[in-house]
Amino acid sequence: MVRTCIVTHVDLDAIASAALYVHCAGAGIDETEILFIPPRDIVKALARTLGRCSKVVIADLGLNSSNYREVAKLAKRLREEGAEVEWFDHHVWDREWIEALRSAEVNLHLDRSTCAAGIISKVVCGRCTELARIACSVDLWVFDRWEAPFLYRIAEYYSSDGRWIDLVKELIELNCDPQSIISRYIGLVEEMVSEELNIVSRALEKVMVTAIGNVKLCIYAKDDSERRVSTSLMCNAMLGRGLCDVAVVVRRDLRALSLRSKESCNVREIAKALGGGGHPRAAGAPLSMSLWTKLAVALARAVGLRELSREIVIKKVARMLKEVEQYIKAACGRAQ
Repeated sequence: MVRTCIVTHVDLDAIASAALYVHCAGAGIDETEILFIPPRDIVKALARTLGRCSKVVIADLGLNSSNYREVAKLAKRLREEGAEVEWFDHHVWDREWIEALRSAEVNLHLDRSTCAAGIISKVVCGRCTELARIACSVDLWVFDRWEAPFLYRIAEYYSSDGRWIDLVKELIELNCDPQSIISRYIGLVEEMVSEELNIVSRALEKVMVTAIGNVKLCIYAKDDSERRVSTSLMCNAMLGRGLCDVAVVVRRDLRALSLRSKESCNVREIAKALGGGGHPRAAGAPLSMSLWTKLAVALARAVGLRELSREIVIKKVARMLKEVEQYIKAACGRAQ
């Protein structure tokens, strides 16, 4: 049986959360299994931990109305097996979700004022670590630390290839010292910034801008050539140019949407209507496409018609958003 299983997201906050937990709890990286997942896979991931872990730690992952009951059932089974279950999160939770998890004897640490790494830093490490401060600077999108843009891009570099665990191990090796990891990869960051500028400038020319009532939405679909440019940066560029009230980017695996806004819209309400969740200004939702649409996209990509495949995906997302028109209008009329 693995001593500790950590189930977490796939960004810098998640990477820092995992590294800080292992480092501060003395869990031992060789005795810890870390599952990096998108939020939509939380039920599947928790099911994998059954009968395998004496302690299950969930970090930087929220719930939604479609999965919280199943998650609570799995948490209860883990507790019945004798496993300790601990959850660190900073997303918005509905009261019924909290009650369901607490009824399953999950030790919840919820704090919307910081990021998941910040919560782990305070609860497990007993202090606010520099790594947590920088991770929160990125995750809360304030960038009030000079190190934030550097560490953010290093995490994106590892994330683009699915090598989250490698960065966790490097951080632990360096005693979770962010300056040391930045010094190691300063040349890589410089190359990434140059690539970002080129890709984002081209992407802005291909964004679809549509209106639902008085709400303007930008929609863009990423492909493999843009994997090293973060979704958040693309959304921020659209919003920064004043193209729309809500920026929507389709992730390159075509399995999820990312939604961002400035002050005008509470995108969590839109994401909830689509089966997802998140924060008022940053949220995500699963993307479901018919078999025929998937085949059309795959065929277009196979023959090199990249822009056609992008157009198919964008139009599909536009139709999805139109179906939740009432939620979009409400979310943009009472943003919090």
